[in-house]
Amino acid sequence: MTESTRLPCTVPVYDTWRRWKYAGSWTCVPSPPAIVQDVGMMNAWSARFIRTVFEALGTAVRPRSALLDGAPGEPLGVPVLENPMVTEIADTIEAQRQVVQTLDIELDLRVWYRAAAGAQPVLAWLERGAMLWVSFGDAPSIALTVDHTLFIDGNLNGDSNRELFLMNQPILAGMIAALSSRLGPVTEFEGLPSVTAAGYEPDDGERAGQSER
Repeated sequence: MTESTRLPCTVPVYDTWRRWKYAGSWTCVPSPPAIVQDVGMMNAWSARFIRTVFEALGTAVRPRSALLDGAPGEPLGVPVLENPMVTEIADTIEAQRQVVQTLDIELDLRVWYRAAAGAQPVLAWLERGAMLWVSFGDAPSIALTVDHTLFIDGNLNGDSNRELFLMNQPILAGMIAALSSRLGPVTEFEGLPSVTAAGYEPDDGERAGQSER
């Protein structure tokens, strides 16, 4: 999809769900690159790694912004990439003369939610629906993070979110499974009480009414 054909995000109705910091995070630790000294080779490996990540995630995500940085004390000075294509992110990594150490990517998500009060859910692009936190170098890792309760069962927002949970949890589980298949298993996960290595478990009736952490 080119920039000229990129579909706009649809403004959501926050009815049975809402934004919630650190609602969930899943980390994978891939095998490190064999070459850790040559800048060009390291950045080429990192560029291939990012292409692999987005190939795994497929059509459920697209980059909203990307911020590259170097090692501590060695900033790259690269402006934030706005609405970049994956190829632009990868090419920018390869073009650096310093090692790219970290990459923070805001993602739009193609998920189910309501665009009007009382309406049926629609499959649409949710702006900044997730983040990817990537660390390169000799100890690479990647964390997929969500800051909302769209994927969560229960009534954390007052009304049951079960309908949207049943529609969206398979999307989240598919993304996590795809990353695990290509990069290695989830080594760490954290977030709200219902979080699991595969996303979120169904509500058991005991978490309703819990306050935000």
